[in-house]
Amino acid sequence: MSSNPITLASGQPLPPSSTIVFTPSPTPPHPPVTIALVTAASNSHEVDRCDPPRCMLEIGGQPLIELVLSQLQDGGISTVVIQVGQDGDRVKATISKSQASRFPLLQITYCDLGATWRGGACLSLLHAKDAMGDQPFLVFPSDYIYDAGIIENMRKASLQVRRREGERGARGSGARGSGARGSGGGA
Repeated sequence: MSSNPITLASGQPLPPSSTIVFTPSPTPPHPPVTIALVTAASNSHEVDRCDPPRCMLEIGGQPLIELVLSQLQDGGISTVVIQVGQDGDRVKATISKSQASRFPLLQITYCDLGATWRGGACLSLLHAKDAMGDQPFLVFPSDYIYDAGIIENMRKASLQVRRREGERGARGSGARGSGARGSGGGA
């Protein structure tokens, strides 16, 4: 079984005992991330299966996924790819009703895995790879609530590798590119 290690900007693999941290920087070495993948396609387990799907549950009269999109917009994200599966038509219909009025600054597209999709979260992420292209992006599950300030900080953060206490090796080597940012997550 082989694994694809995260590589540092220097081209060296990330040492297995290293810790990856988000470090907000007053002058980031790259432009802030403006693209987000919102995952709404993972298959619920029988135990927590609900109708409507979790991302469509209402909080204060709004579907949860609309709250997520609103916070992404407020946090500075401009492009969102929403990955949908079994309940994709419902999710798309709900968002299309409010997109122009509630999310005018978001360019929203879909990565549709189809109504028969039964894969889990990790397999869904693998299928999103082509839709996301080569640009850095952040990943947000559609059934979590985020603070716009945290999203703003994540957009501007650099991934850095820091050695643990007593570990030998380069301290603070930047990890940028080839999947390092794309594997980030929500709050």
